[in-house]
Amino acid sequence: MNKDIIKQELLSEIEKSDCFTFADLVYFFEDRDINPHGDQYLGYPDLNIYFLVGLSEEVTVLIKEMLLNEELFLGAVDREIYNKIGTGVLMPATKKLTPSGGYKKKHWQPVIFRTKGVCE
Repeated sequence: MNKDIIKQELLSEIEKSDCFTFADLVYFFEDRDINPHGDQYLGYPDLNIYFLVGLSEEVTVLIKEMLLNEELFLGAVDREIYNKIGTGVLMPATKKLTPSGGYKKKHWQPVIFRTKGVCE
């Protein structure tokens, strides 16, 4: 995988969409014959809050790199967006992104992906 080409293609796809979801991310990589599935995650495990789960290490490293370089941003959304498209994560959705002390059990914070241009 040429990371620079994948990054540019991913940013281009996100810019075309009003609501680029985790499902869209999975499809993006699958369409390029890159297996996005694995046991990696993005989130705050110390608070039991997870944004993305079940990712491959390769995809997780790429997304983390793009987030740290501020090429990509996550936007918290209501679970309803995922319900409409029939996807999601099999854990309760968060009610508050930063509850005092976190959650006792794992919770999912539904997110969408955005680019700098969309977030400004």
